Amino acid sequence: MRQVARGSLIALMLLLGLVVGVGGLVGALLLGVRPPALAAAAPAQSWDVTLTMSDAFLSSRIAEGGQNGQGGQNGQGGQGGSLPVTLQGAKVVCQADGTVTITGDVAPGGSAGGSGRPAPPGAGGAGVPVEIVLRPTVAGGQLKTEVVSAKFGPLPVPGQLDSLLDGPINSRVASAVGNQPFHLVALTVRQGQLTVRVKRA
Repeated sequence: MRQVARGSLIALMLLLGLVVGVGGLVGALLLGVRPPALAAAAPAQSWDVTLTMSDAFLSSRIAEGGQNGQGGQNGQGGQGGSLPVTLQGAKVVCQADGTVTITGDVAPGGSAGGSGRPAPPGAGGAGVPVEIVLRPTVAGGQLKTEVVSAKFGPLPVPGQLDSLLDGPINSRVASAVGNQPFHLVALTVRQGQLTVRVKRA
């Protein structure tokens, strides 16, 4: 008798659970309850290529005298001409404050900025140390570089110092996108490196 009673109790509990489940489902349908909607997918990123250039890379490009640093803005080909100044032992340091410092020596007897004016006689035989601080940014899809400061000792400060940095960056970007037209989306300078995000036009 006890086994029959126990079996009846289990069957009653199962039946009660079924009734409660069906009742809850019916209630949910009547109240119009729906499962939460999936969140919309994140929009596609606005750039195609991300390039990071180290201090060493930029230093080597400037030390080469602009041979690899004359890539055209927005992939439109070479700009021609030489850099405004040729530096011996060029060294680039990307700073955490968003600036890029370029140091090196201008050979005595040489000219700065293509002015044709030689270094003053007292400049010394080891070259004239120079320091250039630049702040690169992106405006209108193009690279814009501000000259923050320029120290050339007794030498006249040449113009277009921004091309010291613009040339190597644009050349590297043009190479990365197969020399196709492009525009820059963003540029970030951190300690030891410069990163640009590029969109093919």
